[in-house]
Amino acid sequence: MKREEKWVMRDIFEAVELNRYGYYQLRNMNSTEDREETFENTYFQDYSGYTYSKSYTQEELDYLTRKFEEKEYVIRECLQKTGVLERGGVQLQPA
Repeated sequence: MKREEKWVMRDIFEAVELNRYGYYQLRNMNSTEDREETFENTYFQDYSGYTYSKSYTQEELDYLTRKFEEKEYVIRECLQKTGVLERGGVQLQPA
């Protein structure tokens, strides 16, 4: 295959290096202060994922409450079947 004149060959691995543990890492890493600032001021402020939120809607709270109640029910059933609750091996808060 003929290489066109406008194509430029370059080292795509220029920014990484093999460390002493056998893993690749960036050659020029951000400083600890830069990383902390990025996470504190940007990442956590702009993050809108499912696992973290500063406040939840009532619908989200109701869903989470149902999921927790469901898990509690399953745990109580399993503990009753094994007899752990009767032997006093586990202290659960009243439902």
